[in-house]
Amino acid sequence: MTALLAAALRMWTPLALAALGGVLAERAGVVNLALEAMLLAGAFAAVAAGGGAAGVAAGAVAGGSVGIVLLLLTQKARVPAVLAGIALNLGLLGATTYALRVRGGPLQTPHLVPAEATVAVGIAATVAVAVLLF
Repeated sequence: MTALLAAALRMWTPLALAALGGVLAERAGVVNLALEAMLLAGAFAAVAAGGGAAGVAAGAVAGGSVGIVLLLLTQKARVPAVLAGIALNLGLLGATTYALRVRGGPLQTPHLVPAEATVAVGIAATVAVAVLLF
């Protein structure tokens, strides 16, 4: 049972951090529906970079790039934020799925996520949620 809870926490952490980002964006008055697109781009870039520190850097750059594209679409091209967010989500879902197929990777969620790779992120997510609550 402990292993199940640990795996659930590891799989839940990225979604919790994206939700936390969405809450902060909403509190700032910005509609950001491209959170899943940022996760997809960051995860694919991290895997493509080989993981480790290079993967973290590549994931951050890719997620930030999606945010910049959303900014340009909504502020410069005057596309409605809801439409731009949904378009980025659908576009990056298709692009990452296609790129993963071309690369030859699996198209399913791995059953085992290495614990040592996500312990620090889990602690950071817990601290961030605690800060927002208090």
